[in-house]
Amino acid sequence: ALPPSASIPVPELYAQTTSPGAVLGNWSSIVSEGFESQFPPSGGNWAVQDLSNDGYERYWDDDDYMAYAGGWAAWPANGGADGIYPTAGVANYPNNMNTRIIYGPFDLSDAVVALTQFYLWREIEPTYDYLLFEVSHDGIAFEELSRWSDDQQTWELQHVEYNDYVGDSSVWVAWRFFSDNIVTKQGPWVDDVYVWKFVPGEVTVQGSLHYYDRDNQYTPARSMKVYLYDDDGDPGSDGSDDLLTMTVNSAQGTFQFAPQLNWDEDDTSATSTDRNLDLYVVWETDDPASGQRVTNFDDRAYKFASPTQVDVADGTTNFNYYVPNDADSEPAMWIFQDMLRGWDYIHNIPGEDPGPASARWEKDAYSFLPCTGSCFWPYSPINGMFISDQYRESSDVALHELGHHYMYNAIGAWWWSDIGDMLACLSHGIREQENPLCAWTEGWATFYALVVNGDACFDWDNVPCGGQTINLETPTWGTADWDDGDEVEGRITGALYDLFDNVDDGWDQVNFGFTPIWDIAGDSSPEYSFGEFWNAWRASSYDNHLAVQAIFQNTISYNLPPAMVLPDRTVLEGFVYNNAIGLGACTTDSDSDDWELEWEINAVSDWHCNQVSIDAQDYVDINIPYPGWLGSCDVTIRVYDGLSATEDTFTIQVVPVAAQVYLPLVTRQH
Repeated sequence: ALPPSASIPVPELYAQTTSPGAVLGNWSSIVSEGFESQFPPSGGNWAVQDLSNDGYERYWDDDDYMAYAGGWAAWPANGGADGIYPTAGVANYPNNMNTRIIYGPFDLSDAVVALTQFYLWREIEPTYDYLLFEVSHDGIAFEELSRWSDDQQTWELQHVEYNDYVGDSSVWVAWRFFSDNIVTKQGPWVDDVYVWKFVPGEVTVQGSLHYYDRDNQYTPARSMKVYLYDDDGDPGSDGSDDLLTMTVNSAQGTFQFAPQLNWDEDDTSATSTDRNLDLYVVWETDDPASGQRVTNFDDRAYKFASPTQVDVADGTTNFNYYVPNDADSEPAMWIFQDMLRGWDYIHNIPGEDPGPASARWEKDAYSFLPCTGSCFWPYSPINGMFISDQYRESSDVALHELGHHYMYNAIGAWWWSDIGDMLACLSHGIREQENPLCAWTEGWATFYALVVNGDACFDWDNVPCGGQTINLETPTWGTADWDDGDEVEGRITGALYDLFDNVDDGWDQVNFGFTPIWDIAGDSSPEYSFGEFWNAWRASSYDNHLAVQAIFQNTISYNLPPAMVLPDRTVLEGFVYNNAIGLGACTTDSDSDDWELEWEINAVSDWHCNQVSIDAQDYVDINIPYPGWLGSCDVTIRVYDGLSATEDTFTIQVVPVAAQVYLPLVTRQH
């Protein structure tokens, strides 16, 4: 590749600049030398060498005998103590010469093309004498690139490329002249030397990707892996296109790559302007940050490619693209974005990473054995989730399977130690009784889908709570067509949802949110049933009293009734016995604290004891204001934990003062 105006004589081209290092477009002139001033310049990068070792000192220097432009040019025998001053009739170089003129070092670290141009007049003994153009990485060992050994007595523009040396910060070029021991001629004359490099500009590629969601809304495609390619033919057709760099879409669907050199290494065009990059962008359903992927059955992520922009200009280039509505691969984008929302939910609320997940989906594929519908299968050949094309419209189905995947990630193994239980769960119903493990795993996964999507309806289509749907918030005791208990996956989903949500209904009067549920269900200790989940909850620091009522709303009865043992009491005739019995101290309840229990006097065997009461601190106060009455009565107290009640009866014995001279905590009635 030549400088853009290489066909113009170099002096005219160079006249556009005034000093080495000036830039013509992306062509940078490193040095120009017309030999019109002192040569070699004092303190410059030019040097001369006499390599002959023949007893004479002769080397290159400038001379005014002939020139291409101006009055001076370089000749190989004019310099040194034994140099020759050429004149008419005495203008031949001597025998046994070996001399080099060198320029360097100069920097090619940022270049992609490097060349030297110069004008050459020559009369050289063919074959035996010659002029070389050489290049070196170190200024010592030189590589020959061009050779002249002939007679051409007109000035010609020469150019020599040395692109193998680009990238090096220190490069030298040289002209070396050699003559043998017989026959001399006028030799080579070199004038108007120009050393060039081509430094490509940079292009910054940015843009965005959007898609149409299931509701036909134009939506940013976030967190997708984004590749930038240089097109070397048909984009992506044979894998030969150059991958330049990679990044990830932002939450707004935007991206920006780091600046790229706008230079196509593979393009062999003759001019630099044709070697700008031909760019296109590919987005992939793969998020390297979270590890979420959607692939086909061959485990290849779905790709969405932009058109190619040919010969892009330096500066900023925009690629704003969208996935065509109703494109065959559009559902892969839906499922991928579902998975990102699912990952975000656990990452942002409990503050944990639920781990990577992979989903397989293909258009018109309704099974992927061993799955005959959407499923999670952590083993080969699925190694994750399979989403049947039948349910591509349902984000709940995708998130349900993702819930299985994250539970598998947390536990580190799949639960199914009993092959019979596993096979039994291949066909399961949300309302029917199943084995405990199947009910628990499926109930959890459905709950997870509900909380991520933010409603209590599980939808098998894209009509929230209105099409093929079931509302898991509303069923309770006596709901038709529902089995009861902790072996029904829909009941488990409802129980978890009532623990989670902030809607109070029936026995559900609590809002724990998602974190406590995930702390137990998502830890490394597997639960093989909802009962085991509840045992872990009961052993935790989370409140049990309201929680056990919330799950009771869903026909799961885990409540343990309170136990109460009341002591008998004796009082003196005419005296009051306050704080006679501390009811909290006499009652135990594994699910409730004292302040969560309710006590009431349920029965009194004798009307004289009607003023026995329970105060605000849950103490029994005994007041029998009937002087002269002696005897006993039984008082029955009932304790209630919100679901279950227990009763116990204690006896009050009223005795005359003379019968007992001391009773603690007894005061006389006034």
